[in-house]
Amino acid sequence: MPPRYVPLDIAGFTAGYWPGQPIAGPGSVPNSIYRGNNYWLRTNGRLIPVKGPDVSSSVNLGTRIYPLDIYRGEIAGGLVSGRLPKESLVRYQQSALFYVSENTSQQVYINESTSTPFTLTGVTTSATAGRLKVALLSGTTYTAYDAGLDAPASIGTVSIEAGGTKSMDGITSIVACARRITTDTTSNPSPANVQTLSAGGNNRFRVVLAAAATGQDGWLFGGSAWGSGNFGPWKVIREVRITLEGTFSFTNGAAAFTGTGSRLMRDARVGDRIRVDGSDYYIATITSDTAGTLTTNFTSATNSYTATMREVVLDYRNGELGEMIDNDNDIPPLLDGVAIFNNLLFGWRGNTFYPAKIGNPESFPRGLARATQAGGDIIHALAGDGRIYLLTTNGLEVVNFTANEADPFLIRQVWSFGFSSPTQAVVADGRLYAAVGNSTGGVKIVRTQAQDDPDLEFGAQVESDMTGWNISQLVLAVDPANAAVLAMRRDGSSATTVIPYMFQQATWGPPQSFSQVSPSGSGQVFSAATVQNSVEMIVYNGTNYRRQQFEGGNGSGTAAYVVTSPTDKDGLRQVIKFIKFTGQANTLYVYAGKPGAAFPDVTSTGAASAGPFTLTGTLGHETVIRTNVPDAQSFCVRVDSSGASANVSEIGVFGLINQITR
Repeated sequence: MPPRYVPLDIAGFTAGYWPGQPIAGPGSVPNSIYRGNNYWLRTNGRLIPVKGPDVSSSVNLGTRIYPLDIYRGEIAGGLVSGRLPKESLVRYQQSALFYVSENTSQQVYINESTSTPFTLTGVTTSATAGRLKVALLSGTTYTAYDAGLDAPASIGTVSIEAGGTKSMDGITSIVACARRITTDTTSNPSPANVQTLSAGGNNRFRVVLAAAATGQDGWLFGGSAWGSGNFGPWKVIREVRITLEGTFSFTNGAAAFTGTGSRLMRDARVGDRIRVDGSDYYIATITSDTAGTLTTNFTSATNSYTATMREVVLDYRNGELGEMIDNDNDIPPLLDGVAIFNNLLFGWRGNTFYPAKIGNPESFPRGLARATQAGGDIIHALAGDGRIYLLTTNGLEVVNFTANEADPFLIRQVWSFGFSSPTQAVVADGRLYAAVGNSTGGVKIVRTQAQDDPDLEFGAQVESDMTGWNISQLVLAVDPANAAVLAMRRDGSSATTVIPYMFQQATWGPPQSFSQVSPSGSGQVFSAATVQNSVEMIVYNGTNYRRQQFEGGNGSGTAAYVVTSPTDKDGLRQVIKFIKFTGQANTLYVYAGKPGAAFPDVTSTGAASAGPFTLTGTLGHETVIRTNVPDAQSFCVRVDSSGASANVSEIGVFGLINQITR
C-alpha cells in the first residue's frame, strides 16, 4: 500500500514579516514571511509586487522636500556639515509661503519649478542664515520679503487743521503701525505724536505718510482718548491701504470719478490726498464704494488708473476707538525652523519655541516664547492630535495648549530618546512614529501610546533587520495610498531599503529596495513628504538631489521573492514529496534544515535543497511540483517573481512525517 502523504505546511502570509523568528520552537510564527523583498502585503495575506519609484526630476534640488497643500516644495542647497540643513518651508492660508534656511540665498521651488504653476523669480532664502522670509502671491507670481515689519521710526509729518466734524479737544496723540495686509501683519507702533486740539477750531489730524518699508502695503493708525495724549493707551482709529483697492475711471476736466472693484467707504475719507497718474488730488466727497469727487478737476487724460494714498485725515470720537494697539508685534528672531498648527505659525531656535500671534503670523512676541523642559535643542516640530510634538536632542517633548491667554501652552518631556534629524518621526493614524538609535547600535521603531508614553515593543517584529542600521541614514514617511508608515534606510552609497508597517493589516511587511533610477545614478533617499496621498522623495543620484515619487513606477522588471516561515513538526523529521502553489510567479525553491548542519541561507538561491522549479508565470493553481527532500527537520519555501502582475496567495507542502527514506 503506497504511503499516505499529509500536509506538512499550508503557508499563507497573514502574520506579516518576522525576520527574527527562530527556525523551530515556540517562537516561530506560522503564516508569516521569514525573508522577502519587493512585495506589498495585502489583506488576507496576499502579496503583490512593488511598483518602484518613478523617473526622477531633471532639476537639481535641495536635500529636503515639503508638502504645500497639493504642491511639492523644495529649497536648494546641500548638506551642512554632513547633516540635513536646518530649514522649513510651509504654505500659509493656501497662498503665502513662509520659509527659513541656514543655506543662504538659495532658490525656492514649487513642484521643482520656478515658473510653473507659480513664478518664483527672486524667491530665495535670506542672505542671513536663519532669517524667516515670506513670499506673497499675486495672481501666479510670488514676491519675497523678510518676514515681520519693524516699528516705523516716524509716524510721518503730522499737523492739525480745521475741517473736522467730531469736535476733538484736548491733548491727544496718534501712533502708526506698518501693515502687510496680505498676511494680516502689523508692526509695533511708532513713537506717539502729541498735539493739542480745539473743539472750537473743528480740529483734526492730517498725516503726510512716511515712506513705506519694503513689503509694506498699508498703515494702521491708533489714537489716544481726548486729553490722554501724553499717556495713552492707543486704540485703532483707521487702517489705510497705500494703494487703494480697485481701479478708478477719471475724466479730463471733471471732478467726479468712479471705481471698479473699489472699497472707497473703507479705504478713503473726505480730505484725504491721493496720487493719480503722478499728480495729487484731495477728495471732496465719497458717496459710495465706487463713486466720489475731487476738490479740483482731473488734469490727465481720460482713462482708468490706480490711486495711491499720500495724506490721510484722522477725526474720531472716543467711542469710535477700536481695539488696543499692541506693543508685542515683535519681528521674528533668527530661527531653525517653522511649522503650522491649526492655522497658527510656530518657530524654533535652539531650545526655544516661539508662537506667532493669532491673526498676525509675522509677529513673534518674545514674552510667549518657552524653552523645552529638558533643555534640549529642537530638531523638528510635528502637528499631532491636539498637540505639537517636539523632537529634541534630549528626547520627545509635547506642546499642550491651555486656555490661559498669558501662558497659552505648556511643554513637557515624554520620552528620553534623543533625536538628531527631522526625518526621524512622522505622525500617522493618530500617533507619532519615531526611529531612535545611534550610529553604531542599530535602530528601533517606537510609537506613542496612552499619555504619549513610548510603545517599546512596537518595532520588535523587525528589530533584527535594523540592528546594523545607522540612525543618521533613516527617513520615516507616511504612505496613505498603501496605508503604511515607511522606514527608509540609505544603504551605503548606492541604494535604499524600505520596511513598511501596514495599518490595515496591523503588521510589518517585507522589505523593498531600489537603487538605479532613470536618468542615472544611485537611489539614496534623504527626505520624504506626503503630497496628495503620494510619498514624494528627495533622492541622491551620486551627483544631484532629485525628486522621485515612491511607488510612482509601473513595476516593470520588478524582481521580488518571499520565503515562508520555517516549519518544524515538534522536532520530527519530514520528507517533502510535492508542493502546490497558488498565485503568479516564476520559480520556486525548497530549503531544508538537516540535523547536524547549519540552516541554509534562504536569501541565496544557490543554497536551496531543491529547485529551481519553473512556474507558468500566469495567475492560477500551478500543477503539482513533485520532489523528494528527505530528513527535513524544518523547511522553508521560496518563490521568486519578475514583473508587475505577480501574485502570491498560498503555498501547500505535502509529504511524510517521521519517515526514514532510502
